[in-house]
Amino acid sequence: MLLSFSNPRDRDQAWYERPWHVQGDLFAIEPWRPHFDPFLETIKWVDVWIRIPRFPLELNSSEPIRRLLRLNNIGELVRLDPNSVERFRVKFARAVITVDVTRPFIRLMTAPRGNGLADHYLVWFEDFPKGCGCCGSDDHMTA
Repeated sequence: MLLSFSNPRDRDQAWYERPWHVQGDLFAIEPWRPHFDPFLETIKWVDVWIRIPRFPLELNSSEPIRRLLRLNNIGELVRLDPNSVERFRVKFARAVITVDVTRPFIRLMTAPRGNGLADHYLVWFEDFPKGCGCCGSDDHMTA
């Protein structure tokens, strides 16, 4: 599908407010590029919402999350949920990231603490759920 915007503000909003869903399905968007042929292209990158349950408040900002996503080869940070930034949700961090859908999703993130110690955090992909969105566990989930 090709979308054209006559108003640059509308175009920018469509881009910066991603990801979008159409009839419940994730809608992958890319900026226009010359010679684009939708029948020959393969979708490799999509933007998805993630949650990181029990993520510490002191790390819940753009740079620490960006660094940990790169360190763990999970994806690239697009933006944090404003509620995460304002610390309204203290149970989890929430962010939009760009992921490579041709590779398996990494659902565990390691955060080095120094002295050879590390903390581990579950990464929950909202569009590809597995487990509870608050704690990551599937022990109390029903089929």
